[in-house]
Amino acid sequence: MLMLAALAVGALVPLTEGSADARVIPGGRYVGKTSLGANVTVRLSRTGGSFVGASTLGYRGKCTETDGVPLSGVRIRRTRTFSDQVTVVAGAADELTVNLSGRFSRTGRTITGTFSTQEGNPGVSCDAGPIRFTARLQRR
Repeated sequence: MLMLAALAVGALVPLTEGSADARVIPGGRYVGKTSLGANVTVRLSRTGGSFVGASTLGYRGKCTETDGVPLSGVRIRRTRTFSDQVTVVAGAADELTVNLSGRFSRTGRTITGTFSTQEGNPGVSCDAGPIRFTARLQRR
């Protein structure tokens, strides 16, 4: 009887620790918008531990507009949170750096977060942020 109780308690531990596997939908596809109206698409790896290649963040800034800043490789922590810095080179002098952070809801069905940008156009101030975004899990 004592052995069964220990197994039952041990079985509950992963749920109470908030592991990413229990809260993030592996292979999930999330679609949403930024507070500026640009599209957000997040695709998770089969293990649910990171964003994969089809993940993009649309951005319409003062100096730059893009349909997709690539978010591939952004790691998801066990706490269902993520943060990363992504740099996109658009030309010899143009560079867009995105500082991204966010979290998955307890159910893993919604992602919310913010990002800010720094644009590398010489002599022009084009930085923006924080910009909010929300994306919801799409049915397969």
